[in-house]
Amino acid sequence: MALLIPFLGLDIAVADPITETVQRLQSRGLTIEEINGYSVTLNGKPAQVGDILQVGDQINTGQNTIVNLRVDSYIGLVELAENTTVEVKILSGEAGINPNQITVLSVTAGQVRLSVSRFVSSPFWSETIPENQRQTSVTNSPFRIETPTTIIGVRGTTFGVNVSPDGKTAIHTIEGTVGVVNAGEEVRLEKGQVAIVNPAEKPTPIDNIPPISQLRVRSLTRLGLETVQLRGKVDPMDLVYINSQPIQTDAEGNFDFIGHLPVSRRLQVTVRGPSVRERYYVIAVP
Repeated sequence: MALLIPFLGLDIAVADPITETVQRLQSRGLTIEEINGYSVTLNGKPAQVGDILQVGDQINTGQNTIVNLRVDSYIGLVELAENTTVEVKILSGEAGINPNQITVLSVTAGQVRLSVSRFVSSPFWSETIPENQRQTSVTNSPFRIETPTTIIGVRGTTFGVNVSPDGKTAIHTIEGTVGVVNAGEEVRLEKGQVAIVNPAEKPTPIDNIPPISQLRVRSLTRLGLETVQLRGKVDPMDLVYINSQPIQTDAEGNFDFIGHLPVSRRLQVTVRGPSVRERYYVIAVP
């Protein structure tokens, strides 16, 4: 059962706490706690608050839609930004608080932010682990995020993940510790650190994170009455959307967009970091 709350012209659906307290999961799952917007599907069909994702289920958010998921009995929370795809890969162990659980989510596009209780996952990274075995420690973490280029092991933390159209992944640790592995090498990210993982490359940790997301326009060209080319650069960790279309960037954050020019002759550009960095631009085309 859900309640509809008007907010800034949108109907925000949230779970009814009274109903939730009397309903208990008999098996593990991720419950849709809140939908802010109108475009979200579960296995290709419209989703609603209270729906439960189980193994094999896929959720997609569309334009201007944010979804919050609860993992079991509040052992973790997952926020999906717009234009994001998440699939449930593994949910083993009994529902509720159980140290033997294994949770694996696959993020193939967009941005997610997660907050996972510390008791959920035992330390997966330690100086006592032999160096030649550390590359397997993340893959053994009880709570993992998989993307096309990396595996992220969680140790009671809050962090964000960006996944670009080509699979390039950026991870930003807000609190706690996460481990990131790719191409046979693992790195540990502490609070405030970021790692960028390009396809078939080792993770690259970054300490100095720009405070805001920025777009640097290199050129803007009309190629016809209805076609425009925008060349630009963002920080390598950031996602770029032009008129809600995800744009591929290279390892340095460069992109070359050629697309339809709207009747308004304006391009709406969103630059989105893996956690809380986000900035909007409106570019007028001559």
